[in-house]
Amino acid sequence: MLQTYKSISSKIFRVFIMGVIAFALSACDPDRTYYDDYYYEPGYTTNFVGSWELVSINSTYIHPEEYTTYQLWQNGSGDYGFYYRGRWYSEPLSWTLSNDGYHATMLYINSSQGRFTYEVTYISPSTMILLDVDTNNQLEYQRF
Repeated sequence: MLQTYKSISSKIFRVFIMGVIAFALSACDPDRTYYDDYYYEPGYTTNFVGSWELVSINSTYIHPEEYTTYQLWQNGSGDYGFYYRGRWYSEPLSWTLSNDGYHATMLYINSSQGRFTYEVTYISPSTMILLDVDTNNQLEYQRF
């Protein structure tokens, strides 16, 4: 009886270990872009290209007259739009992506307003959430 129990336990343990190994190996595909980790291979910019409008800061929605926009173009340039004293302004920008040593995607935007450094914490076809490295604010952008 004890021998039968050990035999069954050993078989169950082996099946469990094989399942764990299979799961671990399936997550190690080097050709895959890490969408779920928000890590993008260098030069992978297509998800970022488009028009983005800031709608919330630290999960608090902002008023439309406080919106800022980024229009990011495939060639690394674009426009930065913002309200100042009730008027809408737009100015050119340049942008790049890089990956830090911890597999985080960093977005860098340069304009006459300064250099903005963001860690991309989420991106989908309609939403982009950035962590402003300088202020530690979480910024939610929606496509428009």
